[in-house]
Amino acid sequence: MRVTIEATASALEGESESLSGKVDAAEEQISRMSNALQSPELAGEGYAAIRSVAQDLAVPAAKAYYVAFDAMNSACTADAQEIRGLPQSSSGVCDTDELQKKIEAVQSDIEETQRRIAQSRANAGGTSARGSSGSSSSSASTSQDTTAYVNAQVDEALLESDEAEKQGYEDDLKKAQEYDENSASTYSSAQDAVSTMKSAADSVSSYLAGNGYGDTSWAAGVDDAYSTVFERRVEECERSIYHDGGIDRGELSKLLGGDDLTPSEAEALARVGRVLG
Repeated sequence: MRVTIEATASALEGESESLSGKVDAAEEQISRMSNALQSPELAGEGYAAIRSVAQDLAVPAAKAYYVAFDAMNSACTADAQEIRGLPQSSSGVCDTDELQKKIEAVQSDIEETQRRIAQSRANAGGTSARGSSGSSSSSASTSQDTTAYVNAQVDEALLESDEAEKQGYEDDLKKAQEYDENSASTYSSAQDAVSTMKSAADSVSSYLAGNGYGDTSWAAGVDDAYSTVFERRVEECERSIYHDGGIDRGELSKLLGGDDLTPSEAEALARVGRVLG
């Protein structure tokens, strides 16, 4: 696996922003259609036919799109966050092959250092065993023992550092591999919603082609799914406006200073108003 972290995360964040706009647009469309269906002005046989199509197809399809856009938005946002948290094998890149090569290189250094430590210890032991009664020879042996001991101590410190470095690379590799293995599951929660959206699109296409609605089994759960997403968005907006026992004036100004409020934003404001009232 190789991921260019910034470019990939930025692309996902851009897609998430686009999907967020589509969620807002779908929410407004659903609200407009639902309100229009209740208008007393839409009376008569012709309007009854229009109302039937809207109730049985247009509104449920819009809700299916709404739920799917929201699910994909959440998945893209989560994936971008995961990617930004990936370890870097080199500047701005997470590459499992690069991490594996670094582990192998450090392991080679570890083995070489272990060989030198063993040799230093053998040298120290050998000079002690070959001790001589001659003062110059004894002095030379002591010096060699000291050098071998110091070399072993230096290499042991280096070995400890290399082992820590290897462990760090192994931890990074594990994290990258876990992301690679689990990344598909980030989008799995959106798969059912996207499948429902595609089925809704098929029904709309069938109707526009004059072939009726086709299979509408997809519509069975869209009302509940829509209500769940809508309620979550209302609660999120409400918490951003009113928290810690008071109004967040910055968030309120941002909300009121934008374009027209979405239905969920309007509902959140109404709930905050009821709390304060």
